[in-house]
Amino acid sequence: MGRTGLRHALRGAAVILGVVALAGCHDVTEPQRSIEPGTPRFGAQPAKGVWTVTTLDDASTASCTTSSCSLRRTVAQAQNGDKIVFKGNVSGTVSLVAGQMEVTAKSISIDGGGRITIDGAAKGRAFWVGTGGTLDISGVTITGGDATFNTTCDSFTWYLCSGGAIFVASGGHLSMSNSTLDSNIGLWGGAIAVIGGTSGAGTISMTASTLSGNTATTGGGAVWGVGAAMTVTRTTLSGNQAGLAGAIGNNGGALTLRSSTITGNVGGTSTGGLWSSVIGAAQFTTVMNTIIAGNTRPGTDGDRPECLSANGTIQSFGHNLSTPLGGCQDFFVADGDMLVSSNQLAANVFDPILRDNGGLTKTHALVERGLAIDAGYCPGELLDQRNRPRPYDDTRMPNAVDGCDIGAFEWQPPGKTSK
Repeated sequence: MGRTGLRHALRGAAVILGVVALAGCHDVTEPQRSIEPGTPRFGAQPAKGVWTVTTLDDASTASCTTSSCSLRRTVAQAQNGDKIVFKGNVSGTVSLVAGQMEVTAKSISIDGGGRITIDGAAKGRAFWVGTGGTLDISGVTITGGDATFNTTCDSFTWYLCSGGAIFVASGGHLSMSNSTLDSNIGLWGGAIAVIGGTSGAGTISMTASTLSGNTATTGGGAVWGVGAAMTVTRTTLSGNQAGLAGAIGNNGGALTLRSSTITGNVGGTSTGGLWSSVIGAAQFTTVMNTIIAGNTRPGTDGDRPECLSANGTIQSFGHNLSTPLGGCQDFFVADGDMLVSSNQLAANVFDPILRDNGGLTKTHALVERGLAIDAGYCPGELLDQRNRPRPYDDTRMPNAVDGCDIGAFEWQPPGKTSK
């Protein structure tokens, strides 16, 4: 179904912009360039489904050879199950000049090795993941995406302007690890927008990543989900902003937040941190071993800057940290949950400045012997966001359970290295 057809299909959907993004959703299927069965790989690229990008140019034409192959060409020509890597001497920024790259009806992975930035150059988003498409990204930074550039949207075509870096349609799937989405812009979802529909829920899974400095002109400064399934683990959301839900908004989907840090985000008419609501059958936002603190909503009485739920869909699984009157206190009542005065966060919980503290992504370091140290519970986790060993038991501190710290960052003395 093309975009014109999709507009007609969505005419019956109820969209309430500014408070609730979408009350019902049909399929979203993007335009695509079909790849006929049996399309050959170009220029003797290595066998076994691995493509090697050899240039930072954004070439959309010419054959992909072992000496000259762009990221755009590999994304277009890769077949289901293929992997895309970058030649060892290729490091720097791919500036997109030919619009978003599209992944539909196939599964591919892109490994940037921590040395590749994809820049939308303020002329569109980086990726559209369509129905039946799966995109797995690791070791990549995406910046400068602007889904609102040169695009006209209304209440029926809002999705065209959403997801500043990545849009995930109904039935599409995004997995991201060790990556950064920074300074992207969208209508809903400054960095990522994901929706559900009759093709099934779009899904996203983020691990060991940072979403920072992204802006949504309406809701979900970093992430906006509508009827979607979202999992966020060992990840930092910092310095994002939107009118509704400065960091992340879950509208009628299933969201799991685990061992993550949400701070420094700004909301206008609503919370600066986590926002959750429901469409139709109740689904929930579950939060565990996570910091949601230090977020703001200027221009209001300051109440509920951390969490807001219109109908009690936020549930704590314990060992979370927030602030009194932040809104999370309504839900953070399980074992190990902790409320800390806002003016004590910098002194006793975490560094309010997002920094390079090691690893591939920036983090908020915990204060040594602070309130989050050994106060968490992270069964099954072996690493923190920086890929440092977890849990690390600081013997100077009492253990709440297993010696794990609350949030994305595991404090340990200098000299500890990645596993």
